[in-house]
Amino acid sequence: MPAREGGVMSVIGTIAEAIYEACRQEASDSGRPIVPEPWAERDESFRAQFVATVERICRPGYWTTPEREHESWMQAYLDMGWQYGEVRDPEKKTHPDMVPFSELPESERQKDAIFLACCVVGRAAMTQLAAAEEVIELCKTNLVSIASMTVFDGGTEESYGICYDHAVETAEHTLERIGTYRNTYGEVE
Repeated sequence: MPAREGGVMSVIGTIAEAIYEACRQEASDSGRPIVPEPWAERDESFRAQFVATVERICRPGYWTTPEREHESWMQAYLDMGWQYGEVRDPEKKTHPDMVPFSELPESERQKDAIFLACCVVGRAAMTQLAAAEEVIELCKTNLVSIASMTVFDGGTEESYGICYDHAVETAEHTLERIGTYRNTYGEVE
């Protein structure tokens, strides 16, 4: 269920949930080693920190990198009581990605770039660009630099192409989800 404030769906809560679910779907479709639980099954502390993260990243003029956001993610998880473990286990609060960005497998670095690409969609949705096509075109333009960060962080030209394609598909899925929420719950305020 989208985040609500006083019975009204919050824009940032809607966008955060849409980004989360689109990235979760991308992880499943790509066969990534970790596909987290649906949004509704995540605990409140996780959802609150995720909404705060998306809100920070979607601020106009904010710029970041996958490496910087991975460090932020790790700190948020440490603050919630998680630690490194070879297997992701929500009960024991262990996660194999609780290592420096440089030690992550390439697929996990790509995942971080794709998450940032979805935040570009969120930023565009927050500024209420009129047509969905405008948002997607804006995202495709920005995704070139976002996805290419995987190359700068030790990825290959091939991984850049894969990351870009996945980022575009996931960005489109994010926008579709935001549209679905608007149609279901009325205009977000």
